[in-house]
Amino acid sequence: MHVGPHKTGTTALQSAFHAGRVALARQGVHYLGGGLQPAAAVTALRGSRALRGDTPASRSTWDALVREAAAAGRRRVVLSSEFLADLGPDEIRGVVDDLGRDDVHVLVTLRPLWRIAPSQWQQYVQNAHVTSWPSWLEQMLDRPPYDKPSPSFWRRHRHDRLVARWVAEVGADRVVVVAVDDHDRQMLPRSVESLLALSPGTLRPHVDRHNRGLTRPEIEVVRHLNKIARREQWSEGDYAHYVRRAVTRTVKHRPADPEDLRLHAPDRAVERLLATGREMVTSIRASGVRVVGDLDQLLRPPAGPADHVGGVRTWLGLPTAADAVVAAAEATSAGPVARRPVTDVGVPRLLATLVARTGSRLRLRARLALARRSAR
Repeated sequence: MHVGPHKTGTTALQSAFHAGRVALARQGVHYLGGGLQPAAAVTALRGSRALRGDTPASRSTWDALVREAAAAGRRRVVLSSEFLADLGPDEIRGVVDDLGRDDVHVLVTLRPLWRIAPSQWQQYVQNAHVTSWPSWLEQMLDRPPYDKPSPSFWRRHRHDRLVARWVAEVGADRVVVVAVDDHDRQMLPRSVESLLALSPGTLRPHVDRHNRGLTRPEIEVVRHLNKIARREQWSEGDYAHYVRRAVTRTVKHRPADPEDLRLHAPDRAVERLLATGREMVTSIRASGVRVVGDLDQLLRPPAGPADHVGGVRTWLGLPTAADAVVAAAEATSAGPVARRPVTDVGVPRLLATLVARTGSRLRLRARLALARRSAR
């Protein structure tokens, strides 16, 4: 079981497992689920869902996954989902019992907290959160009990406690921690191949250029759209349709502008995260679990000066903003189910927000998009 947590190379590893199903089967390994990862089945254990607007899965989806594991017989079975990091002790106990207490081995992948925090905040924003990056850092690092606005963050990323939860159920001898080397992209797949006794080169990560992170201007626009959606009281389904699937997905399909700044934690936050990291590394070493890689690399600070949060550019390049507006407008007549009229869900405010920032050519293109929709 690969339990994540989030932002530690999980998607790359899952894509390698998913793309290599045939090669895995030839070597006696079965990758559970029919997709990249069985997020719905795992989140059903908590009665939650992976993303805002998704339909919560029933417990039966997890039960089906357990039956699939049992049907694999003597083959080695791999289950990978970062949402396993959200489980509490009782839920972990149930998972281990369902899959066979004597058969479960656990893999935890780790990266430095100062790398994880910006990516995790960005993921929260893509899931309708509205808290700014500086405010989020302040609340998660400086305001006890450090559980707002994102209670899942420290549940996932207090890594020593995550490891301890799984050790309590399966024992330290069946938990492996991999300290991912960000300077060696082959380190993680090669380490997992060794753990599973796979032939070298079996796991070939697939680079999804459409799954890139957002630049600072892009994520700020999404955050402001989240504010509009909250103010206008959009339904979760409308939010997922217009913002997550239309705007965000469209922006991600564009190459990132190299001139746009990426998000980093400022110096003071890095210091706080490194201090917490030192506590976690000490506890993990004392736990008796097997460690692959160098835990000390989790404590190395950024190579260059931190990118401070002041003076963030919140404007988008004209083509990117235009595509985002057009995607939102055209989404009013797309999708598998009928949507409310555009005038009822606040999309005009969305258009006005972006048009005001980017000029007359975008205004013309947005009007043309709405005219095409009216004509249809």
